[in-house]
Parts: sequence; C-alpha cells; structure tokens
Amino acid sequence: MTRPIVTPFSQFLSILASIIAVMFWSAKPIYITVLKDSYSAEQIFMMAGLISVVAGIMIAALRHRSTVPLLTQPGARTVCGYAIKAGLFLALWYWAFYKGLQGDTPVEVVIISFAWPLVCILSFRLFAPTLQRRLDRWEYPLVLVAFIGAGLTAQGSTGDPTLIVFAVLAAIGAGMYLPFAVMAINEATKITGHKIAASFYATLFMNIVALAAGLVLLAVTQQLDLPAQWPSWFELLILTAIGLGTYLVAEILWCYALSSTDNPSIAALAFLSP
Repeated sequence: MTRPIVTPFSQFLSILASIIAVMFWSAKPIYITVLKDSYSAEQIFMMAGLISVVAGIMIAALRHRSTVPLLTQPGARTVCGYAIKAGLFLALWYWAFYKGLQGDTPVEVVIISFAWPLVCILSFRLFAPTLQRRLDRWEYPLVLVAFIGAGLTAQGSTGDPTLIVFAVLAAIGAGMYLPFAVMAINEATKITGHKIAASFYATLFMNIVALAAGLVLLAVTQQLDLPAQWPSWFELLILTAIGLGTYLVAEILWCYALSSTDNPSIAALAFLSP
C-alpha cells in the first residue's frame, strides 16, 4: 500500500472531518453519565451498537447498487479481513470505555482513554508504516511526554484502580483499530471509487464485527444482561445519538480523515474531546 495523495484541499477536508468527529465524541461521556443509572455498560454497548448496525444495514440496502459490487468483487475478502481486525479492537474500545465510565472517576477515565491517539501513531508505524509519514526525531519525545502525562493522571486517581485499567484497555483498543480501518477503506475505495462510500462500508463492517464480538464476549463471561424494560423516549434518543452520532457518523468521518492524509499528527485533534 502507498500513502494517499495529499493536496491542500484534501488536507482541509481531513481536518474538517476530524473536527466534526471530535464534536460528536465529546458528547459521549455526557451520554453515558446520563444513562449509567438506568443501564449497565454492557447494555448501553448492546443497544447503541444495535441501533448503529441496523441503521447502517438499512442505508447499505438503499445503496444496493454500490453494496452488491462491494460484496461480490474479489477484493471484498481483503476488505472484510481488515474490517474484522479493526472491529475486534473497536469492540475493546467501546466496552472498556463504558466500563470505566461506570465508576466514580469519569474525568480520569476520559483523559486516560483519550491517550489513544498516541497509541494510534505508534500502531500505524507497526502495522501500516507506508500509509503515514515517519515521525520526526523530535516528535517521539513528545509522544513519550504525553504517555507520562496519562500515567500521572492515573496515579493521581483516588477511585477504583480497576477503572483505570479499563481506561488503558480502551486507549489500546481505540489506537489499534485505526490502521486496519484505513487499510479496509483503501481496499474498498478500489471497488467503490469513492472514499466516503468506502469509509461508510468499512465502518459498517467494523461495527457489525464489534457488536458480534462484544455479544460473544458477554455471553462467554455470563454478563449478557438484557434490559429489564424498554427505554423511555428520552433514553432511546440518547442511545440513538450514541449509535448514529458516535458509532456511525463520527467513525465514518474520522476514518475518512485518517485515510486521506499522510500526517499522523492529525490524530492529536482527538485530544480536544476530553
């Protein structure tokens, strides 16, 4: 794989898409805080994930002229392979983040979880080094300083240390899925001819895998607990905001942004979320 062709306009679109995605993400901790008294982290994960997947499948069905070729072309297997890897890490990110926010140290959890752009930069170097430019020598110490900052935040927490572990797992999951997501988008773009469409399909595949992996994990660990009652209209609205806003729209925009630039530092924009 080669780096994307970057023009000033494509760079502008990447930054704009990133900022909009960050705006969606910044509201997620608020949503979880509102829902955590009524639903467990596992239940929020299941319901929001289901909303996202159902909505995505409906859109894909309406776009059947693009969907059918994507599923039948020889490159479809490669797209799915990358999407599966990305989806497994995405499941870790969603689940661990929600688990961390269930406790009494949500601020520390959010700050540590959003150290994931640092993991993202390093994971690109490990799994997809040709898609992003190398960091300059002076940039590596900055990455190290940011990691130290996250560690100091964890050390200063007075809450349940298990919650900090969930925050670290969330950061790992969020940072590790992006190289595979970008590779899935690049392969899907060869079939669809449009990067936004490819970003949508890659995100949909990842969300399906993430939801399925999460359900299997919960079933194996005997934590698959269905809600006792149907959500109220307000709760359903919040769940829809999570499912459509953060799982679908924000992920499409973010993955599009990362696949349209060769500058790994764009991931740092996610630090605006906390």
